[in-house]
Amino acid sequence: MRKSGIIFIVLVFILSLNVFASDDVGTTGAAFLKIDIGARPSGLGDCFVGIADDYNAIQWNPGGLSFLEKGQVAFIRTNWLADTSFNAVSFVYPFNFGTLAFNWTSLNYGSIDGYDIYGNPTGSFTPTDTAITLSYSKELTKDFGLGVNIKQIQSKIESESASTQAIDLGMLYKMEISGHPFKLGFSILNLGGEMKFIEEGDPLPTNYLFGFSYMMFENDSHSVLGAIDLSKPRDNDFRANLGIEYGLKNMLFFRVGYKAAGYDIEDITAGLGFHYPLGNNIFGFDYAFGKMKEINDVHRFSVSFKF
Repeated sequence: MRKSGIIFIVLVFILSLNVFASDDVGTTGAAFLKIDIGARPSGLGDCFVGIADDYNAIQWNPGGLSFLEKGQVAFIRTNWLADTSFNAVSFVYPFNFGTLAFNWTSLNYGSIDGYDIYGNPTGSFTPTDTAITLSYSKELTKDFGLGVNIKQIQSKIESESASTQAIDLGMLYKMEISGHPFKLGFSILNLGGEMKFIEEGDPLPTNYLFGFSYMMFENDSHSVLGAIDLSKPRDNDFRANLGIEYGLKNMLFFRVGYKAAGYDIEDITAGLGFHYPLGNNIFGFDYAFGKMKEINDVHRFSVSFKF
């Protein structure tokens, strides 16, 4: 798989957009699946489909999991809008037969006061959204990996709940340009049924993503990684994202991202990471800051351990 493989991936992406893209703006359920939570991808402006080289690949491109050489566990926290917050746990482990991964993500909306139809208080309740993901990824060649996620999704509002299942599909292709690593990624996220409360149902926020990354410079002291992602959400316009990561001694990382098109409330992001070796293991801390237009800013934290 060389040029023909690259052309195939690009064509599949373009055809997917033409066939499945729609103008169903605002008509999807389980909207929490559209919110990015990982600190590293967020610091890069949500550019990760063509990077996909750590546990964050579970949520962006499961095809990248096939190339991971170490087990990884991560705890993720996102302080979202108002009093809402994300919590997530990820676990990845490579086996001889492929890579297996698990992710649990929960969005907590905080306590909300309830009232009956006459305006009388009925007590407080806490709406929650939860997704549990199981992943499998396999190298088909030393340069090409495929991955799939299976998700169980649930939303709960007081005594009512809705649930469904979904899958994600992803692929990652690695090559070199002028002696520097270059990667192409493609993924389709949230293919599945409807979220239905009582009788009303809404489709999942399916998203089609294509991206690439290029290691522009790398030696023992410095590295510069650039990435571009293009996507077409089911319920929104085309989106374009740009991200750059500068690494110092492969321990300290500075990131900046720009959401160039298709975003109404967020455009510039930034982040940093500190990855410290402990023998053959690596402890990691990542932070990202998102500037929201006319809304409170968003802070994301990730703590990880590679073993």
